[in-house]
Amino acid sequence: MKKHLMVFCINLLVIGLHAQAQDEGQKNLFSKNALQSWELVVAPEGNWASIFDNNVFFGQISAGISINQRWFVGAYLGQSIEEIRPSSSISNLPAEEEVDFYQYGMQLAYTFSPNKLLHVSIPLHLGVFQTEVHEANRFNYDDDWDYDHYAFAVEPGLNLELNLLNPLRFYAGMRYRWLAADIYREEGISRPSNHLLVQAGMRIALLSRPKN
Repeated sequence: MKKHLMVFCINLLVIGLHAQAQDEGQKNLFSKNALQSWELVVAPEGNWASIFDNNVFFGQISAGISINQRWFVGAYLGQSIEEIRPSSSISNLPAEEEVDFYQYGMQLAYTFSPNKLLHVSIPLHLGVFQTEVHEANRFNYDDDWDYDHYAFAVEPGLNLELNLLNPLRFYAGMRYRWLAADIYREEGISRPSNHLLVQAGMRIALLSRPKN
């Protein structure tokens, strides 16, 4: 089902781009009058996922540029809000372990009919998902006891967006995190499985400029 969701999101994006190209006579960003407006955007966001049989909540911030209120190109950075204590050991390390997660990379998105009150957007995150296992007792902390796993993550998603005010937009949806390849993995730490994320956030346009 999760793989079907990823395929559905990609197909929807391709269909939307094809339809837009047909309607606009195959214009692109370098065509005359193609750049109608741009915005500097920030988007604080909360995520939830189930990892290692634990509920994990993330705080995330995205920032970038929006072109014609449809295309978004930027970067994202996030981490788990609380450390988790896995109910079953995720590694061959001692039981006194806590786990943190970090996520960062590049974000792309396309928005369909952005001027409508309710509309749909398709985000795509490409970046790193980091798992850090460390000793739970911070008063007896040893740097040599840190174990890390870095994976390249591909995360297609689907959001429903609501225009609240001119510079403010609320969105909620989900994305699927596919850990496509290991970048670095220390021996003894388990690899997280691919998983679904539920997300909600606010999209804020800090600076907006129509083309003169």
